Amino acid sequence: MRRILHSSDKFKWIDLSHPTRDELDEIQREFQLHPVFVQDCLDPIHLPKFERLGSSVFMIIRLADAEAAQGADTIQGLTRKVAIFLGQDFIITIHRVDPDQFQILTEKCFLDAADRQTTIGSENNKLPLVLVNFLNRALRSYNLPLEKAEDDLDTFESALFAREAGLGMLQSLHTVRRRLSLIKRILIHTQDVVQRLSPPGESL
Repeated sequence: MRRILHSSDKFKWIDLSHPTRDELDEIQREFQLHPVFVQDCLDPIHLPKFERLGSSVFMIIRLADAEAAQGADTIQGLTRKVAIFLGQDFIITIHRVDPDQFQILTEKCFLDAADRQTTIGSENNKLPLVLVNFLNRALRSYNLPLEKAEDDLDTFESALFAREAGLGMLQSLHTVRRRLSLIKRILIHTQDVVQRLSPPGESL
């Protein structure tokens, strides 16, 4: 599904949710996107990345999935990928996140940008600042999974000290450790994307 999330004389934000191959080919031709980057949009396990080609930027980020299964410990099971193309006058997002949830998220990012715009005092910074806000919210989406993992570890530790930990609990402990290791990798890569996109002189 293709829709316009924002349109002004400064830039247009086009969102593709659950796109077909034909829709990807069409957006590639329309905005002259690099075919290798478009192909990356189809890779379900890509880690966050940042690539610059001329005046355009391609990014992949991963949002923590609030509805992930309790035993999920893979990148596909725990997160949702969002591919982002950034040009001089456009943003294109490609993903399989629920469209309504994604729109709510982007609306919050525009509100964040408006709140901080008076501090920056430059209309030219608004476009990348919206994306910095988006990426910061992607980072914060991991707060709840991390808090849940911390609670689980406390429970396991108490059971171990009480000598009540059975095989099932040890298997659950292994799953939590795998999840934490994966989240750590994702956060390191995402933080790199945020830092490389951040406008000069703008602290995050």
